[in-house]
Amino acid sequence: KDNFRPARVRRKDRAGVAWDVRFIDYLSPATGEWMPRSIEVWRDGQRAVRFTALKSDTRTALPEKLFTR
Repeated sequence: KDNFRPARVRRKDRAGVAWDVRFIDYLSPATGEWMPRSIEVWRDGQRAVRFTALKSDTRTALPEKLFTR
């Protein structure tokens, strides 16, 4: 309601290959609400890769120069 959290992104490339990126478990204790715990990439109906966060630090301060041009 207050945040946009996509569940998946689907598309077909120029060769007609179907790609599906799935974002799983946004409310995990490992990642909080800022990113999904798992991200899966599917190619033509078969899982190609899965990334899973084991832990994160949401309090990390990032340098301001990362956000300026």
